[in-house]
Amino acid sequence: MERGKYMAKLAKVFRSRELRKDQTEAERYLWKFLRNRHLTGRKFRRQYIFQGFILDFYCAEDKVAIELDGPIHDKRKDYDSARQKIIEDNGLRIIRFKNKMILNDINNVLKQIKSFPSPSKMEKGAGLTPADEVSFPSPSKMEKGEGLTPADEAPECL
Repeated sequence: MERGKYMAKLAKVFRSRELRKDQTEAERYLWKFLRNRHLTGRKFRRQYIFQGFILDFYCAEDKVAIELDGPIHDKRKDYDSARQKIIEDNGLRIIRFKNKMILNDINNVLKQIKSFPSPSKMEKGAGLTPADEVSFPSPSKMEKGEGLTPADEAPECL
């Protein structure tokens, strides 16, 4: 690899590490439910580099990325659209959520992620069933110590 490309790739690696340390409130909150295969057994990674872009969350087995859009994304819609097209042209599917939705309606967000079929499930026609519904506390309740505890952050039913 030539030196310039190597340095650019290395810069992305350092940037993704920075982003993992300095997550937004919405990223931190959603990560509690995605980490350690808590959500339907899917392995998610944070700030994953794909085709030179840093994805908020990525599941390799399902070839899906989850992107969270904060206020900055309102100003860069053209860039986000071009970026999404490149990523999708390279075989990934993208689910987008506004930060507000993560913080205010996590139950619906998790339900949408769970119902997003994996490629293997798409072949079998499987998806979310009514029995899969779960309720989670809001971030403000969690800060006050109400709701989930470390032992039950990701219930077995997920």
